[in-house]
Amino acid sequence: MHASKSRRLAANRILVAATLVLSFLPRPSDAAVNTLVSAGAAITNAIAINKRSDLDFGSIVVSDVSFGTVSLTPSGTRNSSGDVGFGNGVPVTASFSVSRLSRNDAHFSVALPSSVVVSNAQASMIVDQFQHSALDDLSRTSGALLMVGATLNLTVHQAPGYYIGTFTVTVDEH
Repeated sequence: MHASKSRRLAANRILVAATLVLSFLPRPSDAAVNTLVSAGAAITNAIAINKRSDLDFGSIVVSDVSFGTVSLTPSGTRNSSGDVGFGNGVPVTASFSVSRLSRNDAHFSVALPSSVVVSNAQASMIVDQFQHSALDDLSRTSGALLMVGATLNLTVHQAPGYYIGTFTVTVDEH
């Protein structure tokens, strides 16, 4: 009987061992599942620029033989050269809000055109010598006000009328 008891104990040990091994195998309810997950990011510029006002040299009075220039500084001072006078129109510098979109202070540069053409149905004029008033940094709590002025060049027999054109102002973080 001793041999028979030994065989039964050995068989029970094998059964217990097999049960332990089988209990660690994944059951259908414990099977791994997976799913797809998206990863993304929104990339934005560190600074932004928004127009507040257009550049307007105001009302200008010329005679048939007039020529000269009208300069408008970034601070709003209007000067003339040659045989050019001023009418009642109020000059306005172009102005822009420059703001930072990041959490860090931003340093930026301003690019202005070398010249642009303004025109009406009869004639055109050149606007050049653009200048701006901005500092080159934006603090964490506020933005900057960028003021832009330029010089309007009038020719002899400049036709009366309202002249219009466009120009691009670029701010670049560095």
